[in-house]
Amino acid sequence: MSRGRHRGLVVDAQLIHLGVVIAVLLGGAAWLGVEAQGQILWPDTIRGELRLLDRHLLDASAGANDFVTTREDGDWARYQHAVLSLREGAARLGVEQPAVAGEATALVDGIDGMMAAAEEIHDGATLDDRLVAMRHFDEQVAVVADLLGTVDASAAALLARQHFGRLARAGGLMVALAVYVGLAGIFVRRRWNAMLVARVEEARRTLGRNVVALQRAREGRELPPPSNSDFVAPLETEVDAVATLIAELRAAAEEDGRWVRFRQDLEAALDLADDEPEIYRIARKASEIAFPGSSFQLWLADHSFSELVPRCGDRDVLCHPERPTSCPAVRRSDITEHSPGRSLARCPHLVDDSAAATCAFVPIGGRSQGAIQVGRVDLNDRQLGVLRHIASAVGARLSAVRALGRSELQARTDVLTGLANRRAMNQRLADLERRAVPYAVIAADLDHFKRLNDTFGHEVGDRCLKVFAQVLRDSIRDTDLACRPGGEEFTVILPQVGLEAARQRAEEIRRRVEEASRGMGTGFTASLGVAVSPLHGDTAESVLRAADEALYAAKEAGRNRVEVYRAPRVLEEAS
Repeated sequence: MSRGRHRGLVVDAQLIHLGVVIAVLLGGAAWLGVEAQGQILWPDTIRGELRLLDRHLLDASAGANDFVTTREDGDWARYQHAVLSLREGAARLGVEQPAVAGEATALVDGIDGMMAAAEEIHDGATLDDRLVAMRHFDEQVAVVADLLGTVDASAAALLARQHFGRLARAGGLMVALAVYVGLAGIFVRRRWNAMLVARVEEARRTLGRNVVALQRAREGRELPPPSNSDFVAPLETEVDAVATLIAELRAAAEEDGRWVRFRQDLEAALDLADDEPEIYRIARKASEIAFPGSSFQLWLADHSFSELVPRCGDRDVLCHPERPTSCPAVRRSDITEHSPGRSLARCPHLVDDSAAATCAFVPIGGRSQGAIQVGRVDLNDRQLGVLRHIASAVGARLSAVRALGRSELQARTDVLTGLANRRAMNQRLADLERRAVPYAVIAADLDHFKRLNDTFGHEVGDRCLKVFAQVLRDSIRDTDLACRPGGEEFTVILPQVGLEAARQRAEEIRRRVEEASRGMGTGFTASLGVAVSPLHGDTAESVLRAADEALYAAKEAGRNRVEVYRAPRVLEEAS
């Protein structure tokens, strides 16, 4: 065979070989490109679904939380709409994405559990029942949030496996090409063979680098640097995109877990608070944790709902609303944001135009009665939800504490006169004895009260008792206690008061009763007995008995007078 013909055959073989190689490369690239396109479209879809499900979960949780305190149909309808949308989305996810069908089924079951817990809230007859059900509901919400995180993790792991499989197939293709090039190397020049071998080695290094990138992404570590090779740059770009997605999903799951734990800690702390100052302290601490570097203010309306009183906050006050109706957040029962750039829509009570401020209303007893303000920082959407939750949780706990306080006050108060009853009297005396504080006791009784009732009727008798009670309230200090143990008998406890001062106070009460009775036309009077501790007794029982004996002495002496207890040993010492 001639040298020219041999050279022509070599050239033909090279061209054929080159054509086959190009065809295989184009076919493999097209195959990998189609598969990559499908893998890129699929995570975009599921990420959108998961974000929508997470939004429905937050809306359902907020609606149920609001319903606990407001009991309004609108809040319940908002919760039902959100939870039904959440369940439909979870079911649709299992149908449209078979790869996570098992996790989607578990998610639907978790949502059913959450809906069952919400029904307990809806059926709760009392606030305590609804609060207990709310804790169960929050636990179910945490379960659903964990299941959403499981779906995220499963999707990420599936994507990693798919891309790893694609990379493995790409490696297999490259190895096949290398083998083909090796077998065809006898028809090509050594330079062509060396070039193909170099490309194969480059692909192998890229596969190793990409596997390391995926592993580091799953562990939350920094990705390795790119190879800066045009040959493998598209593949590295796709792998880096998947690794970035895995890192974002991991960070989002950790952030969700952090806020769930924050809400659980807030609820637990508020459950332990048994008075309003402790609730204020917890609200401020929660704000410091959730919004670092921000200022804090908590305002609540007074009992008449005519003044907005600052209860807790920083000295650097950003605004001064005087009345509840003058605060936009309280008036609208919503969150209001005031950024420095919104010069027209800012709250008129803000004193610093350059500072940002966000206010959330505090619902107490189903009514907007205050606001929490977080200032000097801009809040994102997640932080706005956290602020709303803090205000709602604080309002719910304040409602419970105030309801309990009203119940205790009713249990310690006489219904007719509004004075302390026998139970409150005994508690005050026991407290004074425990602290070894000396005190005086004035026992008082309306003279001829039975005859007054028989003559003028029980309605007039009740009016006389109320007038007498008012005289007692007007005649004592804030540290004293006026009581009505029962009937027409009254008792006044005077801490840190000696015998002569107690006698003068009793005489003043007697004189005021006499003056008040003239205006009623009944002419009733009162007799009073005075005793002090420890002079007239070492125990509350003995001091009360001494005051009663002094009262009886005043009755025997003609009524409408004050008598001091005179014990036999006191008379002996006097003689």
